[in-house]
Amino acid sequence: MQVGTKQLFDGALFNMGRLNQQSARLQTEISTTKKIQAPSDDSVAFARITQIKRSLADETQFKSNVSFASSLLDQADSALAAMEIQVNRAREIALAASNDIVSAADRKAYAAELNGILDTMVDIANTRDVRGLPLFGGAATGDAFGRDANGKVVWQGEGEAAPIPIASNSSIAAAGRGARLFGGLPSGGGSTDIFAMVQNLAAALDGTAPDDPSLGDTPQAQLRARIDQGISDFAAATDRLGNARASVGARGARLVVETERLTELATTREIERSGLEDANIAENLARLQQVMLALEASQSSFAKISQMSLFDYIR
Repeated sequence: MQVGTKQLFDGALFNMGRLNQQSARLQTEISTTKKIQAPSDDSVAFARITQIKRSLADETQFKSNVSFASSLLDQADSALAAMEIQVNRAREIALAASNDIVSAADRKAYAAELNGILDTMVDIANTRDVRGLPLFGGAATGDAFGRDANGKVVWQGEGEAAPIPIASNSSIAAAGRGARLFGGLPSGGGSTDIFAMVQNLAAALDGTAPDDPSLGDTPQAQLRARIDQGISDFAAATDRLGNARASVGARGARLVVETERLTELATTREIERSGLEDANIAENLARLQQVMLALEASQSSFAKISQMSLFDYIR
């Protein structure tokens, strides 16, 4: 009789302990909404959840980088479009100045407008991004362009801007190097840049260009040669800017695709993480109620065992 009562007593204690553990676990899952709290709960699931969270964090950063790169590309496109407007106006001036009926006074007025266009172009080329860095300055922090001692517009940047990571093994250049975008244009057997085109035409129209017999035997012939060269140069500059904007557009389209990919990937990963880690609250509440009822019954049974007449003799 003593052995049977002790077994009942020990069994009741064990059962209440087990039910208390189940209750505590269910309450923890309900309060945290997580069914995996530690590696001991499910080592394989815990490892996978950790990997998914790390991937989600990386991809969140990539998505932020994509958004930032898109904003820089939008800035670059706006700046290039503004530069295109100035170049087109300079070309219109060159075409107007090519008319033989244009007077010297008119040419000087055109030259003054060209100098204003040049100032605007330099301002555009020195556009700064949202971080305050020169958009076309490469890796530099100061202005991308300035003027040398002779007043010539020169690139003051350095190197290449660091590409922006948009995926584990992929990055994108958000803005071009100013020296490459606006310079290295073919002109009369040599090369020039967008700013020199404007300066050279302005000097030709206001009569300050140096004498160059290779362009003609008379000042008028040299003026005509310089105007014709300007018309040709501005056409090349327009093509360059158009190609640059097309490149910006292509990179922007790539970022749109990358944004969609990252969004879909994040959704897929989150679904997997939730399936592994998130607790079913409604189910857990129902189970907790069942466990609490079972615990209450066990406690009632234990109370009855404790009141048995021979209980005091059990050691």
